[in-house]
Amino acid sequence: MWRIGRVVDLSMRLDGVTPVYPGDPPFSMEPVSAFNREGFVVHRLELSTHAGTHLDAPLHTCCRGLSVDGIPLGNCAGEGLVVDLRGKKAGEPIKREDFSGLEERMSGEAFVLLHTGWSGKGGRPEYFRHPFMEEEACRFLLQRGVRRFGIDAPGLDAPGASPLILHRLIAGHGGIVVENLVNLEQLDFPRPLICCFPLKIGGGDASPVRALALELLPASGSREGGG
Repeated sequence: MWRIGRVVDLSMRLDGVTPVYPGDPPFSMEPVSAFNREGFVVHRLELSTHAGTHLDAPLHTCCRGLSVDGIPLGNCAGEGLVVDLRGKKAGEPIKREDFSGLEERMSGEAFVLLHTGWSGKGGRPEYFRHPFMEEEACRFLLQRGVRRFGIDAPGLDAPGASPLILHRLIAGHGGIVVENLVNLEQLDFPRPLICCFPLKIGGGDASPVRALALELLPASGSREGGG
């Protein structure tokens, strides 16, 4: 038996100042009804499928890949493996050796979270000059069975990269990428359960998510692992 301890919100707030990838439409929210008129409140939203903290489906870079409504929900949750990369500088690559010593925790159940510290630069131009993962490192993780990737920056690929090679590699393995995470420094408890469920957008290439980290604790009076 288990109970939930801490819950850490890993999601950006969506509002008019949420950083968006250059060229993408900004988030906006417009009221269409109000208490003093209709007696209730409704808003119209305008946003990119990549607004704020979001999940990229394989369809984002693979024309025959799964859309967000087709991704098995089990693929959107896993045991968090936080990789501390806060020493990386703008535009510096994340290399295979940066994952040394973590091999035993890499598996098909892992949700690898790249903690660059870049979320603290949100709203500034340097946010889009982030560290990025090298292709060799990405292939290494895929070979170890990793299919869930997250980063506290705008993307895994090099800033301004075209095509998005890493996205295509991950999509080709049926994997997902979650970008613009925040609060990774708060994950100071072991083996957090990471949940990043997208909206069920038919044919969607991506979706904003409410990304959470859950601390799972043995229920009071029970023993971990059972009798």
